[in-house]
Amino acid sequence: MTWFMDVINVAPIAVITAPEKRCGKSQLLFLIGKLAKQALTASNITPAALFRAVELWRPTLLIDEADAFMKENEELRGLLNCGHTRESAYVVRTVGEDHMPKLFFVWGAKAIAGIGHLADTLMDRSISLELRRKLPSEQIDKLRYAAPDLFDQLQMWLEANGRFLPAKPRYAFLENLSKGKARVRNYWRIFKTYLKLSEHLASSVQIYSPPYAMMKKNRG
Repeated sequence: MTWFMDVINVAPIAVITAPEKRCGKSQLLFLIGKLAKQALTASNITPAALFRAVELWRPTLLIDEADAFMKENEELRGLLNCGHTRESAYVVRTVGEDHMPKLFFVWGAKAIAGIGHLADTLMDRSISLELRRKLPSEQIDKLRYAAPDLFDQLQMWLEANGRFLPAKPRYAFLENLSKGKARVRNYWRIFKTYLKLSEHLASSVQIYSPPYAMMKKNRG
C-alpha cells in the first residue's frame, strides 16, 4: 500500500497487536519496513517531531512499542488519526519567535505495533494484525536465513514499477466510502484493491531464492 500513496485518498493504519511479548510484532514491523516506501522507524516520537518529519520526508511511519508511550498522549493519537485520509490530513501549528501559524500536511502510510488494545480511535481507523506466540508444534522459516540481497531486489522492483500505477483507484475508493458501509469493511475492500493492483504489477517479477545448500550453510 505504501507505494500507492500518490493515487489514493484513504490509508488505513496497520495496527500490529499481541497479548504478550515475543509474538513477533517488531519482526513484522521490520519486514514491513523492508518493503515499504521511505520507511521511518521510531520506538518513540513526540507530536512535534511527528508532524515535522511527515511534512519534510513523506515517510512510511513505523511506530514500535506504542503501548509504552502513546497511552496517555492524546495529541499524538490525534495526529495519527487525522493523517489516515488525504482531505483531513492537515494540522496548524505556530512556528518561529513571532508564532506565525503554519499548515502541516501529515498524510502518509503508517504501521503501529504494541501490546494489547490500542486507543479505540486508532483501532477504528485501522486494519488489525493480531499476533500470538508460535506453538511448539509449528515450524517457520527464519527471516535471517533469507538471501542477503532479497529485500534490495524487492525494493528496486517496487521503485521501478510503482510509478506505473493508475490514477483510477483514487476515485474507486472514494465511491466505496460514500456508500454508508461500516468503516472497517471499507478498509478491507480498499486493502483487497491494493492486493489486486500488486498482483497485476507482480505478474512479471522474478525473486531470487538461494540454493538449499547455501541456506543450510548460512544456518550452520
